[in-house]
Amino acid sequence: MTKAIVTLTSTLLALAVASCNMVSPTPTARLNADAGADVPIPVNGSVTLNATAEGGVRPFYYRWSLEVQPDGAEVDLGDQATQQSITINALTVEGRYVFRVRITDSTGESSASFVTVNVGGDLPISISGAEPVAVVGEPQSLSVSIDADTTGLDSRSIQWEVMSGEADVSASTSFDTEVTVTSEDTARLRASVTGDFGGEERYGVADVVIAGVRDLTPQVVIENTGAVSGDVVLELFAENAPKTVANFLRYVDENFYNGIVWHRVVDGFVIQGGGYEVADGELIRKEATHPPVVSEANNGKSNVRGTVAMALRGTDANSGDTQFFVNLDDNSANLDSGPPPFTVFARVVDGMDIVDEIAALEVGDGPNGLTDVPVDNVIMSDVHRAVDEIPTDDTNTNGNTNTNGLDDIITIGVRAADPIVVVGDSTELTVRTADSNQFAGASYEWEVVDGAADLPEIHNPSPEITINEAATIHARLTITGFIEGNKRTGVGDVYVVGVADATPRVALENSGAVNGEMIIELATAAAPNTCANFLRYVDAGFYDGIVWHRAVEDFVIQTGAYERVDGQLVEKDGVRPPVPGEAPNNLSNVRATVAMALRGSDPDSGDSQFFINVTDNTSLDDTPFTVFGRVVEGMSLVDEIANLPVRSEGILDDVPVDDVVITSVRRLDE
Repeated sequence: MTKAIVTLTSTLLALAVASCNMVSPTPTARLNADAGADVPIPVNGSVTLNATAEGGVRPFYYRWSLEVQPDGAEVDLGDQATQQSITINALTVEGRYVFRVRITDSTGESSASFVTVNVGGDLPISISGAEPVAVVGEPQSLSVSIDADTTGLDSRSIQWEVMSGEADVSASTSFDTEVTVTSEDTARLRASVTGDFGGEERYGVADVVIAGVRDLTPQVVIENTGAVSGDVVLELFAENAPKTVANFLRYVDENFYNGIVWHRVVDGFVIQGGGYEVADGELIRKEATHPPVVSEANNGKSNVRGTVAMALRGTDANSGDTQFFVNLDDNSANLDSGPPPFTVFARVVDGMDIVDEIAALEVGDGPNGLTDVPVDNVIMSDVHRAVDEIPTDDTNTNGNTNTNGLDDIITIGVRAADPIVVVGDSTELTVRTADSNQFAGASYEWEVVDGAADLPEIHNPSPEITINEAATIHARLTITGFIEGNKRTGVGDVYVVGVADATPRVALENSGAVNGEMIIELATAAAPNTCANFLRYVDAGFYDGIVWHRAVEDFVIQTGAYERVDGQLVEKDGVRPPVPGEAPNNLSNVRATVAMALRGSDPDSGDSQFFINVTDNTSLDDTPFTVFGRVVEGMSLVDEIANLPVRSEGILDDVPVDDVVITSVRRLDE
């Protein structure tokens, strides 16, 4: 028996060898590897690379490697290195990544190919015109501009793609196009630009994210299980907080909140969720997958009972990402003005009884320093958009608070007749929202939230406010009344800037590569809104620590946006909405004048950035750039900065090699 087995085994081995010899092919063509076309992707984007081969003898063996990457980048291919396709997630450092794939066939022949991934592209581009929230079926215009000196640009082309969600692009190869979101979902579109600069091909890429909604008060359902069960329905304020609402809906559409717990409960204050989930019986942090959203506080919505607002990190108003809270009481006095102010973006329209049940739970300490954590978990088992609009609880007709436990909040716009006022003078404050006229039995109450001012007629719809100091004055109006029997409340904020005279002066103290003080005199009569905007940033200390990030000899020096953090230039948080342009105003962009910087050619896009004209640049009057001041002392320092050696850094050109930091900006009329 043993001998027979040995004989059979030998026979099988012989057949196997013969079979191998019989099927050995000969290559029909030389092996040629291809790693694919170069790819531009946005910062924090992902990319999938796929290797192919022509000729050679299958099977093929793959070996990927990363040959070039920007300073500070860390990419580990891991087990993917031997796969045909590799996916690299969340490339966070801008620059050029060069990958190589070596393909080897079964005969041992090999071939290599390279592919470049330009993260952020080396051609900086921006997308303008898109609203973060759009009603399904309503087209909106998008425009792509190249944020660089294009003097040497020989040609350029663009390709629009819908990366996720559902949307139609009217002209996919045009720099100016229209996009229509076609479903109640989050659509992400990508613009990829190719340019030829003197024979050198350059890439640029940018994404735009738009949340599709059926109307501007979309609803989201939070289904809860665990210690408290039941649905909480939110109505979102897309008109008042479009960026915050779009950010929240993006996480909802990605199912981020499914499985999240209400991790903080403070009875009589708030319940908070959006950042923690349970794993193996422990609370663990669920990290945000998108950048923080810019603050939209002071949007006419107040932190009163039943409203929903973004949670923040410390005192950074622009740090909201996934976490949110529901107000259990009127918290407007502390949370509306801060610091920091908390952005209200929704209200509970059904399920406040569920919120109150959660608020009454027993709490204790949790992991990683968490406090006020419910002893028994309440889990958001499913968070989704409402399929059909859910009727609200606004059925009360007896003049009492609505049955959902909150007053309806409406948007109240408030304005000052004069945005900038000499100390001792007065200006009229008025309501500019039509809804205020619909109140039955409306009552008005004004208050000075910050700054020194007299506001004696606090119950007058249009009172006079007298400015008592050279500072930013913050006033607030609260209207309470009834619409169709339901109690309604509106809150609006207004800012008036006090000055000692019509030509106030500001001192900019500089240090670093250039040291010394510049003094700017403001032209409040010619540019009142622009000067008020500038002084609000000054009063808030926004410009302290900012660098002069652009210096062009015989042209301009520019600042107002960037600070140096860990060796990198980063945009400073706290930029407010743009101020409308005020040019032409009989002031020209001549040497020593100060003007608002703009985004592209949009005259109403100025926010915190400004520049000083080093020479006569009257051609800038045609754009037009609003002149709002002039340098009355320190032009020698301006000239020094303009003549510094410069370099490109990230998306910025003409950045001084050695920083000049604005250490402080202060009024001289205080």
